[in-house]
Amino acid sequence: MSRAYNFVSLLLFACLALATEPVVKVLNGSYSGQHLPQFAQDLFLGMPYAQDTGGQNRFRIPQALNETWEGSRPAKQYSDACPDHEPDDDALYGMSENCLSLNVVRPAGTALNDRLPIMLWIGLPTYNLTYIVQRSVEVGRPIIGASINYRKGGWGNMYSIEIQVGGSISE
Repeated sequence: MSRAYNFVSLLLFACLALATEPVVKVLNGSYSGQHLPQFAQDLFLGMPYAQDTGGQNRFRIPQALNETWEGSRPAKQYSDACPDHEPDDDALYGMSENCLSLNVVRPAGTALNDRLPIMLWIGLPTYNLTYIVQRSVEVGRPIIGASINYRKGGWGNMYSIEIQVGGSISE
């Protein structure tokens, strides 16, 4: 009886250890991501790098996040795409002005002092970086993959002296 109990306890402990979510600490707080065991990778998706660009921040340069938090926030799915004149290209996860976000894929177990190179993907923000990161590990040159969601067209490129003077944009 005690052997069966010990085995079940050990199995339960192992399952709980495998279910542990990766957590990354940033300047403002922490994010909990998801672990992909089939790729031995940790993913942190949809982490905002600036405030919501709607309302008073529309047409302004990105405003820094001005908040901190305790505990960890989930970073397990891609954020909405930024408004675009061709929404079918990257609006798979929705579209919103609250879209300035970063996605990170790292080899599992990567520590801050590992100092791996970072590959920044500028294009479709939902591009799956797991295969590129996996290949980098296979060839013995591991990298961290990151993709950025950013405003395009008039939503992000209308910064001009006229708009700034008119009060629509402030530094």
